[in-house]
Amino acid sequence: MAVPADWDFNLTNWLLYATAYVSAPTSLKYNPPVYTYIHAISKKTEFQDLKTGRIVSNFRSDRIISFYPTFIFRHQTAPGAVTPDTGYMVRIDRNYAKLYRRLNAVETKLGEGAISPILVDNTWYQFRVTWWTSYDYQNNPSLACRVERWYYGAWVTITTLYDTQNLGLDTNTNRPGVGAYNNTALADHYVLHDDTELWIPT
Repeated sequence: MAVPADWDFNLTNWLLYATAYVSAPTSLKYNPPVYTYIHAISKKTEFQDLKTGRIVSNFRSDRIISFYPTFIFRHQTAPGAVTPDTGYMVRIDRNYAKLYRRLNAVETKLGEGAISPILVDNTWYQFRVTWWTSYDYQNNPSLACRVERWYYGAWVTITTLYDTQNLGLDTNTNRPGVGAYNNTALADHYVLHDDTELWIPT
């Protein structure tokens, strides 16, 4: 990932971690509190209105069954602040990639795709999430979101999901980022992200 100064965080439960990484010297370690999200949202100017874009990131979790990596896009909070309650999020657990829309503190699950083979603890994985405006299977104008996994030298599609609400299309703040979610009452586990890339259309 880029230096922490390039990101807004909603919590302070993170650190640069020199014990495990993809590229030296560190990864970014998230230790989310119980049933809580940690978001790192880009502050860089070129990513402030990314209605169409892509996030590529390597991640690992020491308890993937309940400490989930997240990919965030079209985040609606302006630079200098972060709230988990606005925008889209892909949440990765051991079995599924799930797309959520969060708006006014209401979380709506929009769909999921099965991950095969399933993910295991303490293992690095590379995923990418791409989003754009398209049409759903009923030919309705929609947000489209594709989740892919790097597997044996190729990108493999897990799922492509849609949302006719298409949140953020009429605003000029649509920021991307990565993070973690703790879906348990435990508080002593973590998620790592490293070599995170943010892509803009060319």
